Amino acid sequence: MKKQLSSALCTMMFSFLSLICFGSVATEKVTTINKNFNTTSTPHFNVPPVPSPWSNSDIGSVAASGSADYDSGSGRFTIEGSGADIWSSNDEFHYVYQPVTGDGEIIARVISLDYTHGWAKAGIMMRNSLASNSATALVSMHPNALGTGSGYTLQQRNTDGSTMTTSDSNIGPELSPYPVYLRLVRSGDTFTAYGSLTNGNWQLLGSRTVTMGQNIYVGLAVTSHDDGILATGVFEDVSLNFGSNQDTQAPTVATLISTEKSDTSVNLSWNGATDNVAITGYRIYQDGSAITTLGNVLNYQVSNLQAATPYNFTVTAFDAAGNEGAPSTILSVTTDGSSGPGSGSSTSVWSEANTTASYDGEVAVGTASVPLGYKMAIDGKLITEEVRVELSSSSGTWPDYVFSENYDLPSLEDIQKHVQEKGHLPNIPSAQEVEANGVELGEMNRLLLEKIEELTLHVIQLKKEINQLKNEK
Repeated sequence: MKKQLSSALCTMMFSFLSLICFGSVATEKVTTINKNFNTTSTPHFNVPPVPSPWSNSDIGSVAASGSADYDSGSGRFTIEGSGADIWSSNDEFHYVYQPVTGDGEIIARVISLDYTHGWAKAGIMMRNSLASNSATALVSMHPNALGTGSGYTLQQRNTDGSTMTTSDSNIGPELSPYPVYLRLVRSGDTFTAYGSLTNGNWQLLGSRTVTMGQNIYVGLAVTSHDDGILATGVFEDVSLNFGSNQDTQAPTVATLISTEKSDTSVNLSWNGATDNVAITGYRIYQDGSAITTLGNVLNYQVSNLQAATPYNFTVTAFDAAGNEGAPSTILSVTTDGSSGPGSGSSTSVWSEANTTASYDGEVAVGTASVPLGYKMAIDGKLITEEVRVELSSSSGTWPDYVFSENYDLPSLEDIQKHVQEKGHLPNIPSAQEVEANGVELGEMNRLLLEKIEELTLHVIQLKKEINQLKNEK
């Protein structure tokens, strides 16, 4: 009995240590801990149905029933699906769908997908019927099918009852990581897939010929690729445009202004455009010719201009259906005169003292904007020898408080319950929160040290209990 208890305590200590050291938000790590405690990896809750005209159901003979939930506040679909795969001659997955008629398209943003298998899938689909062997066109994201991280796949079942196929040229990591916009367009029996990180500047993923009738089923699909285990896929910004419901209304006119200029560039910003569904991007025109197509942003810097030269600019808004609004009122700007060879501007916002250049504003590198509350944004990688984070008083106390006598140390049972219910450690952000908000380095280091110090206390306590068991022999 003493030996068994000692072994159990060691197993619990190793499991808790694994959770701290190897990640609290990765699904496969949570599954490992849950198996140690003989519990299921993903709880299955009863959730309200998706709103009309959407429906949802399992397709094929899945071993675990799926479900779907819709948050009207955020427009977010959360779908749980089991199944062996969407592949071969019969599919197994959970489907949120609408019946539609004729040509059209579906667009959705894939926010996340549980890593139940490298070939688990979350994507957008068009099916001839709800039968498991229906003719199908699918473009989806997978967690790690090729061993290089998340990527996409385009696949099809050309006719009812045939075997699903794909092409190596349409399997790849180009769109990783999440979140990713996917778009699937039907024109007769031709189905064309696109991907984008911004719901604009669409990248062609491929085109397939699939025989389908006029009336089909279009929607969101999730399979775990591990039948009996539920994988959760999260989608946002879902839009359908088909037949008589196809969006033909263009966005309204935007108001264009110039915020700053130099001898070689003009900074443009705009606002005021609206759409009956949603604006997905903007197009900038210089002297009547389009010079760039942007995602859903509200500013842009036109560069490589000539000094002391007049230019006319307009901007248009467009939506997911490709409807482009009327151009804004023309904005006429004359660039500054050159202040000599090598000068970038006749006036500079920078000041210099000795070897220090300073600027009282925000700096954007590789992007056109800086998020509110930040001083600098870099769209790309940064190399440096060292980074120092100075914590302000609002960042919280450094977690030496864990070692104080009055610290309320959470029990292993409480931690186990939280992990089973939430999928991550207490006070640690979830994967979805990190994907949406990023990580504050100073705060995250403080939280990780708190967990390490809590772990240290648990290890010390477990060591005492093991020694006590040895002394009782």
